[in-house]
Amino acid sequence: MEYVLLKKALSICETVFEGSSEQPVDVDFTLPDYCPDIEKILKCTAVPSIFSKNLSGGNLEIDGAVNIKVLYLDAKNKTIRCCEHSSPFSCSFTVKGETENAVTSVSLKTEYINCRALTPRRLDIHGAFTVSVRVMANGSQEIPETVQGDDIEQKVSVVPISSLACLSNGMINLNETLDIGRNRPAPQTIIRTELDIRRSEPKIAAEKLIVKGEAVLKILYVTDLETGELDSAEFSIPINEMVDAIGATEDCLCDMDLTVQSYEASLKSDFDDDSTLIGFEAKLCVTAAIYAEDTVQMVDDVYSRSYELDLAYKQMNCKHITSVIDDEITEKCDLKLGENTISRIIDIYGDSPQCAAEFQHDENKMSFKGKITCCILGCDENNAVFYTERPIEFSREYDIGETVNPSCKPVVTPIGMSFRISGEKSLEVKAGISLHAAVTECASKRAVSEVSADENQKRERDKTAALTIYYADEGENLWSIARSYCTSVEAIKMQNDITDDVISARGMILIPM
Repeated sequence: MEYVLLKKALSICETVFEGSSEQPVDVDFTLPDYCPDIEKILKCTAVPSIFSKNLSGGNLEIDGAVNIKVLYLDAKNKTIRCCEHSSPFSCSFTVKGETENAVTSVSLKTEYINCRALTPRRLDIHGAFTVSVRVMANGSQEIPETVQGDDIEQKVSVVPISSLACLSNGMINLNETLDIGRNRPAPQTIIRTELDIRRSEPKIAAEKLIVKGEAVLKILYVTDLETGELDSAEFSIPINEMVDAIGATEDCLCDMDLTVQSYEASLKSDFDDDSTLIGFEAKLCVTAAIYAEDTVQMVDDVYSRSYELDLAYKQMNCKHITSVIDDEITEKCDLKLGENTISRIIDIYGDSPQCAAEFQHDENKMSFKGKITCCILGCDENNAVFYTERPIEFSREYDIGETVNPSCKPVVTPIGMSFRISGEKSLEVKAGISLHAAVTECASKRAVSEVSADENQKRERDKTAALTIYYADEGENLWSIARSYCTSVEAIKMQNDITDDVISARGMILIPM
């Protein structure tokens, strides 16, 4: 007897490659002539950017640069100055497997940076940053749905699943000339820049992914090189772009990342020393996995009423995106600055975000706990400049409903800070934090993967009576009883007017033969 196991092919997001490479930062450089001597280093940062990434023939090449900025007090005027140095880097990864139409996601993280002044004009800088890569492709998974055969009995379960509709990848280029305003002092040099990406919930229409939001650029700059007078400005650049999403529909669920690949903000003099123009360029990378909600029937077990079966089983992993969390958190806290007595705050911003997720089983909630570093540049009661850092911890809970083995990889980003001086040595701070997390449940089930029968091995079945009396124990499964007597679960239920699959109380039942 030949039995046919019918399977359903599902489109899945397959991770072809995932890896990382640590890149060293080893720089020894002398300040350019236009920078005054260093008296004290306040802060050193190393910000890596990507210029290009190319996946071809199983080789992924990434080129970029790490931009080093040193914030310091100059020896002459005791004012805040900034010097920069850019160092190129490149790294490559060997990607095995099918990479046609694959989507590459790259993230950069500074691990540490140490800076010391060897002389008032020479700096020695050491550190490292990590390039993390994930290559995703459209894969296929076969799920055994049903076994065809006249004498077949099968037990199936229905599992929710997220079927991949498409992978979407694109670049958004921002190119703007920004004006601080003629009624304000013109910038002479830029001390610090910060770019926050604030995105709206992505929409899908006509097989296009609509990406909306705003890029918020903040700059701290010097208006007088002699006195070191500082000013700041903030600009909002709208984001409204469409990226191809072939195969996606409006009711699909979208797990999207919108990250800054590189950006630059610089003075545009146009031969005018009093120019208030800022040139701004940015490259944003859009990476999205778009899913359609679906269910799949899976064959858990099967037997023949006539023949002994040879069965093979396979563990099936069915992933289901239960929710996508996109939230902007405001965390309020009081920060004590220790020895520093505050007269004014020059600049404040968030850095080095961290976050971890944990499922609260009793309440069906996903808990997120993390922290960001609050970077504070200010002046004390003697008008001496100081720089300090304080951690800001945050936690949030979200109801995700009934889920099986939920997991997620949260992404948090600082999106601005405001403050109020609440005491001589304390600040009241409001920190803005963007949280993104796709919550996935994974049902791992054993399913029948192969079925075959030997017609020479017939099952013994008592045909001398129409019914057999069976004394069942409480908790006994009807499936096991039906298998033993070469009948069906439905026949036993109908004969005994039973609705459940498990015997609720010890007693006699009738088995149709």
